[in-house]
Amino acid sequence: MFRSMQEARQFAEKQRVRWIDLKFSDFAGMWRHVTLPADKRSWELLEASGVGFDASSVGLKTLAKSDMVLKPAWETGFIDPFMEEKTIVFICESHDIVSGQPSPLDPRAAARRAMEYARSQGICDEALFAPEYEFYVFAQASFHHGGLGAGCQFVPLYETEETDEHRPPVHGAYHASPPVDRILGFRTAVCRILVDLGVPVHYHHHEVGGAGQSEIEVRLTPAVRAADHAMIVKYVCKQVARQMGLSVTFMPKPLYKHPGSGLHCHQTLHKNGQNLFFDEQGYAGLSDVALFYIAGILDNGSALLALT
Repeated sequence: MFRSMQEARQFAEKQRVRWIDLKFSDFAGMWRHVTLPADKRSWELLEASGVGFDASSVGLKTLAKSDMVLKPAWETGFIDPFMEEKTIVFICESHDIVSGQPSPLDPRAAARRAMEYARSQGICDEALFAPEYEFYVFAQASFHHGGLGAGCQFVPLYETEETDEHRPPVHGAYHASPPVDRILGFRTAVCRILVDLGVPVHYHHHEVGGAGQSEIEVRLTPAVRAADHAMIVKYVCKQVARQMGLSVTFMPKPLYKHPGSGLHCHQTLHKNGQNLFFDEQGYAGLSDVALFYIAGILDNGSALLALT
């Protein structure tokens, strides 16, 4: 959205923004945040050195050397639609307080370095990704942790209804139409906000799971921006659910015998404006690069499972 701190600051002052919210990923890929007043000192601090934080508490540093700073990626700025007072959000990367280098454990920085490496090696100019976000919408989700055990309990929306007339079957809700699709309003509210925030929504629909499973698919986007969008999608889903008195989970298998939720990720590499994965003469229209790419994913599957 912005090319520099000056552009961001001018926009914020014009919009009478009260707060600056810095969001960043911890080692596990969960968003953390810190909020500053949108005054002269805060803008100067962000431009000069960044905002300090204890990185050991979020898995990015050891306790002995825990200080790091957050540096905003100015192009990620957006007005948070959920804050009572006008707040501008920037997605940040964590930097070493001494060397100034990005943290090797920061997920966003890792994605950016991967693209820098691919370009430097002449592999591609851009890697495009389009995830399919699958999740369940529940009437209620609760978790308990005791001395002798832990667990969770979910109450599906449809089980709270007084009638079974329009309740979808366990594996039969794929693309269900209203009145069977009773979470259309939730998805529409989420996608309206996502579009306003610049997330390129492709479509949304009820998924196979009859207990309130949904899917939102987005269009192909450059890798680092697609990663930013992934965080925004989950943030908006959970915030809208909270407003509506619902619960959302992206857990891969929240309900026994019900379909699990995946994160299918369409992807391709481009170079000089050409799709490197396409070859009209290749098997199934795939180039050798595409086949090698698939083989690489399979070969590194065990290691990737630690992350995915």
